[in-house]
Formats: sequence, structure tokens, C-alpha cells
Amino acid sequence: MGIVNGTLLAYYEEGWHGRIEFFFQPDDSTEFFSLKSGQRLTIFDEEGKILWSGKLDFVKRGFFDWHSYVWANTKQKGVSYVKWMDWFWMLPPLQAELEMTEVNMTEKPKDHPDINRFIHPPIVTIFYIALAYLLGFVMPLPFAMPDTVRNIGFLLIFIGFLLALAAFVELKKARTTLDPHGSVSQMVTSGIYRFTRNPIYVGFLCLVIGLPLNSGQYWGLILSPIFIITMNRLVIEREEAYLEKKFGEAYTDYKSSVRRWV
Repeated sequence: MGIVNGTLLAYYEEGWHGRIEFFFQPDDSTEFFSLKSGQRLTIFDEEGKILWSGKLDFVKRGFFDWHSYVWANTKQKGVSYVKWMDWFWMLPPLQAELEMTEVNMTEKPKDHPDINRFIHPPIVTIFYIALAYLLGFVMPLPFAMPDTVRNIGFLLIFIGFLLALAAFVELKKARTTLDPHGSVSQMVTSGIYRFTRNPIYVGFLCLVIGLPLNSGQYWGLILSPIFIITMNRLVIEREEAYLEKKFGEAYTDYKSSVRRWV
């Protein structure tokens, strides 16, 4: 048993909608470990002063426990929910000391793609849709919008929702996570995944283009290449690296036979 110095982390384990787990990363390690009730933890502020010290005792979040944008199922007993979440969500991460036993020192490291915990594909999608509408208001393009093009926009919206639904069905059948930050239990290659490796993101792309088109704006179409680059760099490439490392040749073969987008 020994005292280990490190930093605090919080990750979405099974869904960006709120299943957050709390982790500790030792300073001299690239691995990080799930915090559990019974362990002794000391948390320091930016100046090195103790914010909290004691034995971890995770309890269910109360009905009135609320945070501006972070939701979790549990918190530390005796500490306000907002304060506890802020400590684990702070950037740069807060320093801490954890009393680690031989068991949790050899615990399996976190299994997830290396995606920034603040990057969520639905939020990225909403950002680009909002940007398209904003640009349409600030810099309207001098092109007429035929009804046919508006109808194409509506069709893209419909296709986008269908793709997301089809992907959701396959992921649920496989009992694996929908969360890009979560641990994937198995590779999915059936259904809609036979035609595209990222049907949900293709659906999001349809919305980025379709919603503004249906409203008489071309800006979604103009921004779509930038949206694709953003998703590739911040999300998809990191997901692919994780899946290739986890599933090896099986994923490499799938990757070579099915396109990333369409």
C-alpha cells in the first residue's frame, strides 16, 4: 500500500447523457484507475492547498443535485454535487493523492477512445447547423432557392434520422455503447454498418446540409466539408485508432472494405 500522486479525471463511460465515472491518473503513468468507495483520496486546489481529504463513499445523486452541464449518477457523500463535479471536470486537472492498494495498482486501465471529453458529436453538429443559420442571416447569398432544392433538404433531414435510427438499432442489438467516449464491447458490422462505418455521423452530415437547405440557406452545404474535416480529426480518427487496437485484423479488414462516410 502506498500514497500515489496524480490528477483527477471524469469520463463518460456509457453515454454522454450522464453515466460519468471518476478516475485517478498517477503522475508517472499513462494509465488511469477507477475510484471506488473505501479508498482514501486527498484533493488539492491550484495553489496546493487541500480542498478535501477523506475516505471515498459514493452515493446516488439526489433529485435536486444539479449542475449547469455535467450529469452523473453518483457523488461523494457529504460533498455538494456541484463542487464534486467541478473538481473532477476542471482543466487543467486538479492534483490529488490516492492511497492505492496492490489490487487497484494493477487494475485494468480505462478502455476508451482518446477523444477529448468535451467533444460530443451531437454538439458539434448543432454548432455547425447554428453557424449555417447565423451566416445566412449575416451574409445571405445572392442565389434563389428553388422549391426542388428545399425538398431535397427535407429529404436529407428524413434520411439523417433514418440513418441514426438504423445505427441505434444495430448498436442496441449488439449491446455496445453509443458513446464515442465509452468502452466498446464488440465490433458492429451488420445492418447499416455494411454500407458505412459511421452511419450516425453520416446522418448528422445530412442534418447539417438538410436543415439549412429546407429553410432556404445554402450555408450548410458550404460548411459540410469543414464539418467532415472536424469530425474526422476530433472524433473518427481517434475512434478508428482505438477500434484497430482493440479488434486488430478484424477491424482492419472491415475498414478496408467499408467506407468511412459513404
